Parts: sequence; structure tokens; C-alpha cells
Amino acid sequence: DPAEQDGTAQDSAQNQPTTPQETQPTAEEGNVATPDRAEMELYDELAAFYEDLNMYNDKISEAATEFNNTYASNNYHTRQKNAANVNRLMGDLQETYDRLLSVKVPVSSINADTYSAMETCYYDCTKRISVISEAWDISLMYEEPKYFKDEILEPISRDNDGSTNRYYAEFKSTFPDAKPVKPTA
Repeated sequence: DPAEQDGTAQDSAQNQPTTPQETQPTAEEGNVATPDRAEMELYDELAAFYEDLNMYNDKISEAATEFNNTYASNNYHTRQKNAANVNRLMGDLQETYDRLLSVKVPVSSINADTYSAMETCYYDCTKRISVISEAWDISLMYEEPKYFKDEILEPISRDNDGSTNRYYAEFKSTFPDAKPVKPTA
């Protein structure tokens, strides 16, 4: 489970100032203390991942609606097109998730907990889209899928607690904690 992955194996001493000059404001900065440059760069990177996460959540919701509206249709071309769109989304999401997992976040970072929450949210998104893809694969096996609804919906039902997808529920509860914290002086 990515939420349990540390992902912070980087030595936090690497990000600490090593000379007195690095801890002093420059002439351009005057006497105003500024956030550590590495911490600001990390914030900017995580902020971009957070925006992407929000976009992926919206696209997965759209894909779920499209699935619900067309999975039992006899129009094979429409189902095939929608399944291909889900598979593209799943590939894009996985690529972004892999990039997120390669980000090194020091345990001492102001965004260490944020990063962990973000990992969880991306994981949840991959689980949500993968069951839609799996259900499309089953739908596409049939010329008249309306007679096989239980079989088609089994992958989606498998991840439900009651009527709610457990990964969507976790995403909704974790998403606010995944918002990066902007470093201050």
C-alpha cells in the first residue's frame, strides 16, 4: 500500500545549509528571511501534482458516468471508444503516479505528510480507474451486454463498501491533506 511506503529515504542532511553564507539573506533579499530554495522547489513540484490529481479525479468521475450510461449498450463501437478512453486515462494516470513516486521528499520537509497523502490519493485513483477498465473488458466480450450486467459490474462491486467505492471514499477523506503547504520564512 503506497500510503505505507516511506518514500523519504533521502538523508535530510543533504538539504541543510552547509555554509554560513547559505543561511544569511543575500543583498537582493535584504534582511527578510526566505524559505529554503529546495523546500520551495519541492512545493512547486507537489503543487503541480496536486493540480493533476484534481484533474484525474474529475476525469475518473466522467469516465464512471460514461461507463454507467453506455456499458450495457448494444452499440459496440461506442463501448469500444469509451473503453479506449479509459485505458488512455489509466496509462496517463499511471505515468504521473510513477513520476510522483520518484520524487524525493526529506522526512524533515514541511510537506512530508502531504506527500504521503498525495501518494494515497494517486493510488486510490489508479484503483478506481482500473476497475472501470476491467468492467469495460467484460462488457466488450458481449454483443448484448444488457444480459450480463452482474458479470460486467463485478469488478466495480468488488471494491464497494455498501454503495460507495472504498478507494473513492478514501480519496475524498485524504484529498484535503494532500494539498501542499507553501513554505514561509
